[in-house]
Amino acid sequence: MKSPLFKFPRAAQPPKVVLLPDSHFFVRVVPIAPGSSAAEAASQAELAVESLSPFPATQLFYGFYWLPGADDAVIYAAYRRRFTPEQTATWNDAQLVIPAFVAALGLPTIDGSTLVLDTVEGFTAIRWAASPIPAAVAHRPAPRELDEVIRASERRALLAAVSAGGVINDIATDPVVVEGNPDDGVVFRVAEATARLDAAQASRADVRDKAALAEISRRNARARLLWRGFVGTAAALVVLAVGELALIGGGVWQRSREAQPQRAAPRGAAYRDGAESFEPHPRAFHKTAAAARNVVRGERGQTRRDYVSPRDDQRTLLARDRRPEHGARCGVRISGLAGFARRLRTRGDPRSTHA
Repeated sequence: MKSPLFKFPRAAQPPKVVLLPDSHFFVRVVPIAPGSSAAEAASQAELAVESLSPFPATQLFYGFYWLPGADDAVIYAAYRRRFTPEQTATWNDAQLVIPAFVAALGLPTIDGSTLVLDTVEGFTAIRWAASPIPAAVAHRPAPRELDEVIRASERRALLAAVSAGGVINDIATDPVVVEGNPDDGVVFRVAEATARLDAAQASRADVRDKAALAEISRRNARARLLWRGFVGTAAALVVLAVGELALIGGGVWQRSREAQPQRAAPRGAAYRDGAESFEPHPRAFHKTAAAARNVVRGERGQTRRDYVSPRDDQRTLLARDRRPEHGARCGVRISGLAGFARRLRTRGDPRSTHA
């Protein structure tokens, strides 16, 4: 089943369908070889038109109605000169050009029933037997301007010609196009019923020149390809737009997430970023000078904050601030070493009292 996105969009107005007068066509029901394909059925129908018509097929507007698997087909043809160039010029932009009675061939049927179409030109009778393909189709000219008695006589003669029997239904309204497109075919409303010709049936039923129909088919195929390309491109653009919006939203979320730790970080957070980003505290130099003076004086009992090596960085200061007793021990050791050095110097001095 095809996606509706890849079909032609349905127009607000029904498509243009030209219904030609039944009086311009001769109609026959011809046999089709069992098991024939659509192409084989078309060849057999064309051969039947050429054999039954006094004119070659190139001088005729013809078509046929056939269903796959059916053993019969309804063929119809009209001499081209029966239509003026002005009439045929209006067919160029039409989706379908058929005799009026063909619109009723897609109706639900009852075996043995007969349908009588009362048109402006006359009566057309369609009789079905045991097949969805009609067993007989005939037309009798009887314009509505004629006397009712004459028209009734023509109707009886028509029913006799098609061997009508069983249920006879009379329809006095012309078929009306309901909807249609090149992919699905055309739907007609005949009285209170609905008849459908799918795309393949409509192509076979069209009476226009077969070369012109082939060109129209190619044009429709190109239009379908362009429409599907347009739909695919539009879908790709929508996907790309959604992806771009997702990337933008992700970037905004990431920047806000990175900004939150910076706002919540303590004052000394810069010292945890590594030695490359370390900036020594200005008070470290004063602490280093005080520690040097304390070493010379040999003062004891000072905290670790007073005994800082010039090479110590702020990390060491912060770490040693947590252990003040360690500073007192270092002070004692340094004071002891200084006293030992003074005793050594005094021993070697002749002015010393120990000399």
